[in-house]
Amino acid sequence: MVDVRDDGIIVRGAKISITIVHVREKLSEFAGGAELSYAAGIASAIYGEKTSSGTFLPNPVYANVGRRLMGKTIYHEFNILTEVAGGLSVTLPFEDEFINEETKPYMEKYIVRNPKFSPEDSHRIW
Repeated sequence: MVDVRDDGIIVRGAKISITIVHVREKLSEFAGGAELSYAAGIASAIYGEKTSSGTFLPNPVYANVGRRLMGKTIYHEFNILTEVAGGLSVTLPFEDEFINEETKPYMEKYIVRNPKFSPEDSHRIW
């Protein structure tokens, strides 16, 4: 039996194994996209041509397939990253920005994702 508290914290192990499978599934989507892009690059090189000037021209169809595939899936990958990380998958400002009296109000305003948490707690989490 799985016990989940009101705040969503798992108390027993069965749900944890489901979460691990879920994260592995999401990470496999990252790996799959990377491998498909790599395969398109290899195909582009294999089917490319040496030009009369001696330079190598990759096959434009395969090169653009890889570029388009990754260009379309990058936003989906950002969503996966946010889901796996638990939100706010960004680079934060330096610590000094949170202390500086001039920028502190902006930091406190934009760091809060859940109104149940204070800006200080939100900053500590991230």
